[in-house]
Amino acid sequence: MKRSFRFNEESFFVCLLTVVVAILLFKTFELTRAKVAFFPKLIGIPLFIALLWQTAKSIFPALHDASKKSQDQLEEMEEEGPVIRKRRNVFALWILLYIVLTVLSNFMISTLVSFLIFFIWYAKISWWKAAIVTIGMLGFTYLFFDLLLGVRLI
Repeated sequence: MKRSFRFNEESFFVCLLTVVVAILLFKTFELTRAKVAFFPKLIGIPLFIALLWQTAKSIFPALHDASKKSQDQLEEMEEEGPVIRKRRNVFALWILLYIVLTVLSNFMISTLVSFLIFFIWYAKISWWKAAIVTIGMLGFTYLFFDLLLGVRLI
């Protein structure tokens, strides 16, 4: 008999992410300046809809297209090795570090530190390439938000 409901680690993570995005999206409706609230809503609403769909697919496996994959392939995909589990846990810790640094300092400092850590230790990129990409991304973010939209990130 095929299970019609599944709640595992992936389902929990997707549900948690959906709740966080819903809370942040709800907070954008409190913003009074339309120029400031436009971009978060532009990104947040489609992201929230996609996360709702992913949550439903994660909890109800029947929503997956069963014709593409056999039951054996689906079960094989659910089994993960210790290397994959370790990489996923390290990535989750990196996200937690980024959030904590953002709360304790500001967006630019937390992004600089955590993206350098991500590129060097997780993605295994040389330090100078990681520095170029991180500084370039921060420069683009500063130009886009601070100068174009008038939203201070520092």
